[in-house]
Amino acid sequence: MERQNKIEDEVEKTLESLDGIKRAEANPFLFTRIEARLEKPENNGAHIIRYVLIAAVILVLNVFSILVYRSASVDAGKSGQTETIVQEFNSFEYNTEDILNGYN
Repeated sequence: MERQNKIEDEVEKTLESLDGIKRAEANPFLFTRIEARLEKPENNGAHIIRYVLIAAVILVLNVFSILVYRSASVDAGKSGQTETIVQEFNSFEYNTEDILNGYN
């Protein structure tokens, strides 16, 4: 019962604290500022230029990465390193007992 009285007292205090509240008022010039900003013409050209520059940078990076990839694959084919590594790997003879026992 005492707990119920405590709760009712807290509710009463909360409701009393709301008695002096006034309605919030906005700045009288707020609506005028919003209308002015809506009527102001936007500079869409700057946005378009920004998007074109971003697309150009992405395109240049893609072309550059393709050229680097192609030159790396051509260099690898000329030197024959891949074939040499495969031949050396195939020249080793492993048997299952050596692999299981950890011998090379």
